[in-house]
Amino acid sequence: MGSVAWMRTSITAIVFLLTAASWAIGQAATSNPSSVAASAPASQPASRATSQAASKPAGAAAAAGPVSTLPPWAKTIKNPVPWFNWGFDERLRNEYLLNSTLDSKAPGHDTDYNRYRSRLWWTVKPIEDMEFNFCLTWEFRNYFAPESKAEQVTNLSDAIFDTMNIKWKNVMGLPLTVTAGRQDINLGNGWLVFEGTPDDGSRTLFFDGFRATYEIKEIQTTIDAMYVWQNPRENQYITPFAYKPATILTEQTENGAILYVTNKSIKNTEINGYFIYKDDSDPLKAPLGDSGQIYAFGNRLVHDFNKNWQYRGEWVEEVGNKNGDNFSAGGVNNLLTYYFRDPLDNRLRTGYEFLSDNFDPLWGRWPQWSEIANPIWAMEANGRPAYWRNMHRIQFGHTIAPIKNLTFATDYHLLFADANPMAGSSGFSDDGRFRGQLITWAARYKINDFFSTAFLAEGFIPGNYYTAPKEDTAVFLRYEFIFTF
Repeated sequence: MGSVAWMRTSITAIVFLLTAASWAIGQAATSNPSSVAASAPASQPASRATSQAASKPAGAAAAAGPVSTLPPWAKTIKNPVPWFNWGFDERLRNEYLLNSTLDSKAPGHDTDYNRYRSRLWWTVKPIEDMEFNFCLTWEFRNYFAPESKAEQVTNLSDAIFDTMNIKWKNVMGLPLTVTAGRQDINLGNGWLVFEGTPDDGSRTLFFDGFRATYEIKEIQTTIDAMYVWQNPRENQYITPFAYKPATILTEQTENGAILYVTNKSIKNTEINGYFIYKDDSDPLKAPLGDSGQIYAFGNRLVHDFNKNWQYRGEWVEEVGNKNGDNFSAGGVNNLLTYYFRDPLDNRLRTGYEFLSDNFDPLWGRWPQWSEIANPIWAMEANGRPAYWRNMHRIQFGHTIAPIKNLTFATDYHLLFADANPMAGSSGFSDDGRFRGQLITWAARYKINDFFSTAFLAEGFIPGNYYTAPKEDTAVFLRYEFIFTF
């Protein structure tokens, strides 16, 4: 057996042994209800929870689930003194992509690798209402295919601070919270603002910037004002350990300002209004990056009609200039969910999303509804990942929880192009608009407060938007195992 095959077999065996062991621990833990995290409230909005979003701690010192559910010994270790707490996680993934460019004869048409991500986070609270947050992240990959990468066996990466900020609550006695430095920012459902570092996958998500949140309790309103500055080079502000210059975070320098207002004064309703300014400059190399200014104006609404029906909708209009041309684009994103409120927590959903052919996804470049669609859309964006645009997406989905802490989610998508800007390019038809069909199936099991596992399978069948040689079905498979403390 070759060294690569031996390593792959060994890693696979370790994964299954860890899963079996953690399942046994989980079974033992479930005998003590206080040691198992409670299920999410049924009133929470239904959405396709991706591993990228779900595995990110809420803050540098986030615990594995609510701290109150942890056993006493774990609380003592994580919070040994009142002014300090910490945690860490280890994520092991195997990801397999087949025909990610829809061409089964293309070199490297199949990709198979393991990802190992380690994170250590801690928070120091020197005085009341002030804290310093840190998170150090290291991820490396081990390739099995294609052969060009499998020869490397292991691709070591650098270790980077993806959280380093100061957070000050109740500033000067006001209902104001200020966070300055490297931080996560997730607005709404992350449609336009969530991923600040799209080119390193789900290793990091951070923004370098400043955020001020002012709360007006009398009218149940919060006002968020943010300024961010993103640099494509990892070492621009904080040099990672074992720094590798080849690693980039985005394709150009990005500066931006965001004003985001949230109001919950109407019963069972959340209304958001926002303005986003984004300035792109100094692209790494044309045509990989962009130059220009974008002004986006949008609204978002979440409303529970009753205990069963919930609607979520968002609309945005973009204007400005990009790469020397005037720019105007728009998009909408809708989701209607029916909660059965039965013992199996059944949910049905249907959605519709539209993005114009020149839409700029701003900081929403992450696999919001599909992993395999990520590289497929990149073919139309000079290889830039998750550059969502030119799309009508119709979605039907179902979620069920057959046992506690285990969920299955199935979604079917019909995908159309709004225009055909790729006409005349190899693999793209001259007049087709039907991108194809996508089906996704996700299983996630929270074993206990420390262990969780998940599996994701996706298949994309191309339509008449594509032509030879891009006519082959694309597949994405991922297994992951996470230990969080």
